[in-house]
Amino acid sequence: MPPDEPRRRPARALRRTLDWAAAAVAAAFLAAALASPSFTPLARGLIFLGIALSLWSPAMGLLGVALAAPFGHLAASFLAAPAALADAWAAAFLVGWAAHGRNDAAGPRMPRLAGAAGWSLAVLAVLQLLPSARAQGPVAAWTVAARGFFVGGDRPVLDALAMLEGCVLACAAVDLLRTRPALAVRLPAWLTAGLVLSTGTALAVRDARGAAAAGPAIAMMLAADAGCAVRARMAGASIARTLAWIVGLAALAASLYALPPGALFGDRPPLPRWPQGVAIVAAAAGLVLLMGLFWQMVRGVRASPRDVRLIAFLAGALAFLGLSLSAGTLTGGDQAIPFWMLSGLGAGLADSSLLAGEAEAIRPSAS
Repeated sequence: MPPDEPRRRPARALRRTLDWAAAAVAAAFLAAALASPSFTPLARGLIFLGIALSLWSPAMGLLGVALAAPFGHLAASFLAAPAALADAWAAAFLVGWAAHGRNDAAGPRMPRLAGAAGWSLAVLAVLQLLPSARAQGPVAAWTVAARGFFVGGDRPVLDALAMLEGCVLACAAVDLLRTRPALAVRLPAWLTAGLVLSTGTALAVRDARGAAAAGPAIAMMLAADAGCAVRARMAGASIARTLAWIVGLAALAASLYALPPGALFGDRPPLPRWPQGVAIVAAAAGLVLLMGLFWQMVRGVRASPRDVRLIAFLAGALAFLGLSLSAGTLTGGDQAIPFWMLSGLGAGLADSSLLAGEAEAIRPSAS
């Protein structure tokens, strides 16, 4: 037994309790929405399947969301399900991941600034429910909020619940990277596959709006995959793996070329009105969350300036951020989920570079 094991036990017990509490809250929130008749039996079955997959293997659950989230709008149309079906799939993964529990392995961590912003968003999300809870009662307010989030309704820019979902997805990517380093390769690959297949399907069924919404995410993954391809070649990977990234790049480029005119830089709808009161504070917390993730990636690039993949992740996330903010769609929609996943993965890889640099600095002094 390590000498500090007795001292770590209370912290582990507290973390495990928080994980179970988070899983219970997320499950109750999702259950309140699933009770709505807007969810068909098939849509409910897919969500329960996501929970089961995440309980069995959180890493596979994350990859499943990466593949399925871009299909959210199309699946909602074909299944006569709510438009926020992708958010329901993401919540199903978060239930399974939180119930499974975070791991204590050494490795990359979520930036402290982003973690503090996440806790602030959780508190602010509760504060946003208080007026409705006083007027309608806690259960009714909880049900209305859950159905408004998953079934439909106008969300303000930088909505607290949507930003909180993104924060937890980023945290999950960092947490799983500690014990599943292969996610650094598999997650971008699955995100690419989901975007290419969903965009091709949307174009095939002439869903121009759905295809155009994928523009920022496709631009983001173009940069990310280019970095992965260059890194694979520099690391001496097999020709087959390098060619796989090149094929992914070609498919993304073809998807981007096939998008309707103006999908990236055309006329944009007017931004929704910014919320007032508590929601303004939630918007500030969301911006702090983004700053924490991006600053960690910048620090990682400074520590490893030759890490082409990390540079590409940062460039792709910044491109997505600019394109999405111009359209007012950062916190909602199927394409925001890949952004949060890639940002979390980039922050985790950046922290790995920082930890490696600290280890190299300690080794000479120790010798």
